[in-house]
Amino acid sequence: MKRCTLTFFPIGIAAFMVMMLAAIVVGCSTQNTPAANEDGNKQTQAQAQTQTPKTGGTITVAYESEPETLDVHNSTGTSIVDMISSYLGGALIRIDPATGKIVPSLAESYKTSADGKTWTFTIRPDVVFHDGTKLTAKSFKETYDRLMNPQTGSKSMQFLLDSIKSIQTTDEKTLVIELKEADVTQIPNLADAGFMQPLSMEAIAKYGKEYGRNPVGVGPWKFQSWKTGESITMV
Repeated sequence: MKRCTLTFFPIGIAAFMVMMLAAIVVGCSTQNTPAANEDGNKQTQAQAQTQTPKTGGTITVAYESEPETLDVHNSTGTSIVDMISSYLGGALIRIDPATGKIVPSLAESYKTSADGKTWTFTIRPDVVFHDGTKLTAKSFKETYDRLMNPQTGSKSMQFLLDSIKSIQTTDEKTLVIELKEADVTQIPNLADAGFMQPLSMEAIAKYGKEYGRNPVGVGPWKFQSWKTGESITMV
């Protein structure tokens, strides 16, 4: 089983650890002799020839701050919430880092009307939430409706959908977003895998106010546990 543990350190401690690690690396490197380097190279080559990749293991990542919640709709919009939530989720589209172009992600395709006001997304049929719920066009509509609902209290996040006039589903796979007016700046907002990920309404109903401590997504990592002031673990 793969495991990722996110550990939180105050800024001072994190900086101190980086400095100590750098000192250790420099100290070790300055003591190497040519003979030692030659032996080390031989050993490294031998290990590379005999070792094969293995599944599983644990990754530990240190962050200088801890999120206040992992309910992205009720967060203050801090980058740490977006960053950690993106491991658990995904978005309709994504921006290809190599080309900078917008490409499908949880949507298998999308198209834009001639006037630029209507976007139609076809949702992938093979995706499920970590709680077993199937991802559909309705999942996105319910998520975005929740984000825009004043009762949710998402004051810091509602700007992401400010230009949207309506959201409809014509069937299980088809999501139609109508804009108030053509706005090329809106579509990149939908590529945010953290803040704009679909949420499981079943999980929200199950956990209620505690959902922020029990998030459920569709991403490559599944939430396992949260030790306040210490770590968040995903598998």
